Amino acid sequence: MNRMWNNLVFPLINELKPNYIVEVGAERGSNTLSMLEYCVKNDGHLTCIDPFPLFDVESYKEKYGEKFEMIEDLSLNVLDSLKGYDLILLDGDHNWYTIYNELKSIERNFNQYNFPFIIFHDVSWPYARRDIYYNPDNIPKEFLNPYEKKGIYPGENKLREEGGLNSSIYNATEENTPKNGVLTGIEDFINESDFNLTFKTLNAFHGLGLMYISNSETDRIIHDIIWNSNITGVMDEYYLKKTIDMLDNFNKTRIENDHKISNLKNELSQKDQEILNLKIENKKLKSRNWKLNKKQTEILSSNSWKITKPLRTFKSKLF
Repeated sequence: MNRMWNNLVFPLINELKPNYIVEVGAERGSNTLSMLEYCVKNDGHLTCIDPFPLFDVESYKEKYGEKFEMIEDLSLNVLDSLKGYDLILLDGDHNWYTIYNELKSIERNFNQYNFPFIIFHDVSWPYARRDIYYNPDNIPKEFLNPYEKKGIYPGENKLREEGGLNSSIYNATEENTPKNGVLTGIEDFINESDFNLTFKTLNAFHGLGLMYISNSETDRIIHDIIWNSNITGVMDEYYLKKTIDMLDNFNKTRIENDHKISNLKNELSQKDQEILNLKIENKKLKSRNWKLNKKQTEILSSNSWKITKPLRTFKSKLF
């Protein structure tokens, strides 16, 4: 959702003017912070739901006071108790069971006339038709699709044995099966609901979904914002930047590695020269030792003759 925030999501919030916002799935809190600034300017309130927020919650509470409420729990444990909000962002656990039951909880607390505006994340590939489980233990077994900690690749139904997207997270082993994926959960909810709901999607990587009770003013606002957002150009620019950054990092790493290899080669060359010098020195030492040993042998031989000759003379006189 971050990629579409400035050009699409936040302009929608500014135009719709909600008084009470609920955010499911805050993660690092960047969008949370943006909505809190909106609440300050528009006398609004934000309730944030996330079991493991990755930001300093206390500092947010200290700064924004009663405009901010943090609930560190799973959305399905909380939503039935929340009422009266105008807008909700659903960006938590991206699987059929969670999104379907989040929508059922919302439906129980509202009617056709006060149903909140809903913004979804992950309504396109990779999780439109495939579940992801951050913690499979949170999903009842009868609603768990077969899953593995393996990666996803566009156009491939099965998970990859190596590599792929999100290979460190539990992904459903197949896609496009019943009760599997975020978009499937949304569609199943709409098909069962008695409310006259409108649902729009922006089909991009992960994608964005909008659900609301249609009226001419809301339709106009959404049309104008989407039209003016240039979202295709924004997304192209985003991924172009990511590709360039990736290539730049690759080239930087390659240059650094080439430099390291060059330094290692120089070090090896120096070591080879040192080894050669040591061999030459060792050869010299061996030659010197050989000469010393030869001289020593000559001296010992000469001294032995000088010693043994008087002894022989003495022995001859005795006998």
